[in-house]
Amino acid sequence: MSVRGLALVLAAAVGLAAGPSALGASKQVRVRLARTGNVTVAQLTLARSAGATAAPRLRVANARALGSDVAVLATKPKKGKRSKATVTIVHRHRSRRRGITALDLLLRARVPAFVVLTLPQGYTATRVALAANVVQENPRPPFACSSRAAVSGLHVGTAFRRTSLNGLARAACLLALDRPAPLAALGPLGAEYCAVGVGRATASALELGLTLQCDFAGIDFVQLDFGNDLTLIAQLPFAGAQCRFQSGLQECAFPGGLRKGIAYRESVAFDRPPPAGKEVLLRVSMDGGRTFEPLRFAGPYPR
Repeated sequence: MSVRGLALVLAAAVGLAAGPSALGASKQVRVRLARTGNVTVAQLTLARSAGATAAPRLRVANARALGSDVAVLATKPKKGKRSKATVTIVHRHRSRRRGITALDLLLRARVPAFVVLTLPQGYTATRVALAANVVQENPRPPFACSSRAAVSGLHVGTAFRRTSLNGLARAACLLALDRPAPLAALGPLGAEYCAVGVGRATASALELGLTLQCDFAGIDFVQLDFGNDLTLIAQLPFAGAQCRFQSGLQECAFPGGLRKGIAYRESVAFDRPPPAGKEVLLRVSMDGGRTFEPLRFAGPYPR
């Protein structure tokens, strides 16, 4: 989910380790490492040559250089003339209060800018699609991202030894699709993260149920933009919040502040169904709404 993320195949983010040859001739693919505290999801389309017999299996060529704060996960491509593999790259962030040391800083400075994926013998990558840095808000990925697909660890840093790899991959897919992911799955990221989930409160298309949750403390004011073409007709606001609604914009003050990791729920009803394909946009403030954090969080309307 990141405002800086691009769900495109970009020369700056995806490259060929073999040089400036065509993508179809490449035996290695380079995907730019996610920023610290963030996740990148990529999908590789693999083509099999006549001489290849084994099921394709990806490897990380520069695994040793990636260090303890990086995990590279991948779905298993199916055997066939053309198959797809989804690769999740997780880059953990550790602040000083979480125990970062001078050695950690030194090792982090040496982390390469790219993850280099080696393709199995007899296979070439004909397409690489990318959703980069998907924590917060990002353009939708140009590929289907399944939050149910099982993954294996191509490289798993020691920071992720007690982490559910399938849980991380599922959370990454949900974030890439701008859907709220379980905060427990994102704990290993060490990132500041908020989510607004939007669902049906009842069978009526006019009524919505919202869930607001953040993994960091200090937020005392939130702004929800539903779109100025909607008029609020009923509301059961978040617990402990003082809310006002005008021209499609809801602003809520939390006098005691949002509690970290707690899910806050609200029900709203509008005069017409929310437009398909649009989203509720969330902004958060730590000073009563005078300024907002430089991140925006999105939750799509249910279809």
